[in-house]
Amino acid sequence: MSGSGSAMEGDVLTLNGTMVRLRGIDAPDAGQICRSLRGAEYDCFAAARDQLQSMLDLGPVTCRLSELDRSQQRVGVCRVLGKDLAAAMLVRGWAFAYSHLSHDYHGLEARAQARRAGMWAGRVEAPWLWRTRKLNEKGVSER
Repeated sequence: MSGSGSAMEGDVLTLNGTMVRLRGIDAPDAGQICRSLRGAEYDCFAAARDQLQSMLDLGPVTCRLSELDRSQQRVGVCRVLGKDLAAAMLVRGWAFAYSHLSHDYHGLEARAQARRAGMWAGRVEAPWLWRTRKLNEKGVSER
């Protein structure tokens, strides 16, 4: 499948009207806030989405779709100009390797951390931990 893509999240794009989750990564969620090196808060969801969009703007997107995720969303490996978008998001420091689902990107996240690239320049919480914390906070506030 190929065409022009649009970033919906840092790890989700639309391609010809089909939502595709990038295989093997997890990016900050909507509402997730990170801190810069100096401690200033910023919207790391928007920063990750914008980074993905800037790569999508470079040319046609080609995705090789594989399975459906647990929410029945298409999952795939997508490329622009031959570059794997998930790997590029990891190297640039705007995504986490989802190693329990895929070992394809082992080491790329650590490389970004060592270089303090992207969100690694400051403080960030893994999206799956952030989601769990938000669910727990919501549960406590509803009691």
